[in-house]
Amino acid sequence: MPEVLPSLLAMCEGVAGAERVVWILIPPLVFLGWGLLVWACIWRDTDAEERSSLLGLAGICIAVGGLFMLAPEGISGDGDYLGRFWISVIVAALIGAGWSTLTYRFALWRGMAVAVMGNVLVPGGLVLLLFWALALSGSCLG
Repeated sequence: MPEVLPSLLAMCEGVAGAERVVWILIPPLVFLGWGLLVWACIWRDTDAEERSSLLGLAGICIAVGGLFMLAPEGISGDGDYLGRFWISVIVAALIGAGWSTLTYRFALWRGMAVAVMGNVLVPGGLVLLLFWALALSGSCLG
């Protein structure tokens, strides 16, 4: 278990009702904002061929982010989640830059943005799910 999690669980007793409501609302709003950014990058000013390749790029980078974050002991074997996250973001950005060079319309920002946003879906979604579960539970999962 990561070292931060026990202290987080110990601190969350006695949370006020209004604060709990805020933390119930924030994770879905963050996820909605993420979804709107992905929609804007993929569907604004693109044709059908570019859209399908961007969706494929997002799918590949979702898999890359999930594989990096959900590997049992990580790349270095010490379970370092933050290091894995940054490595996966860099790999996704490079994949997005490579995708940009293969398109007929060079859009570096679009390829890298879709790749990084796809990459952070799994780790970011897991963190949001943790906060949401803690907010929904009356006394922090127990």
